[in-house]
Amino acid sequence: MNVHRRGLDERPWLRFAGLGIGLAATTVAGGLLGAWVDSRAGWAKPYATACGGLVGFVAAMIRFVRVALAAPIHRPDQTPGSSHERSSAEPTFPLPSHPTEHDDTPE
Repeated sequence: MNVHRRGLDERPWLRFAGLGIGLAATTVAGGLLGAWVDSRAGWAKPYATACGGLVGFVAAMIRFVRVALAAPIHRPDQTPGSSHERSSAEPTFPLPSHPTEHDDTPE
């Protein structure tokens, strides 16, 4: 078994923490690239800096959403690796196993 993969399965939050750091880094990198373009072009206003930061942020958010949608959903009522999945039609409360005394069905 791959130890690296096993670690991600046991701690899914770690994947999203890395995506958050990547989102910040991509936004800053886009802004820095834009600042470089602004300085090379000699513009007084930081239009390229703003555009670069925005493009970096949008690219990182697209990746974040794709990974988040592809991630398995962990429900607290299920143990990891269980094969039983509760259907939406299955009740979440216990049902009586015997008829009630006010049952009006003919015998």
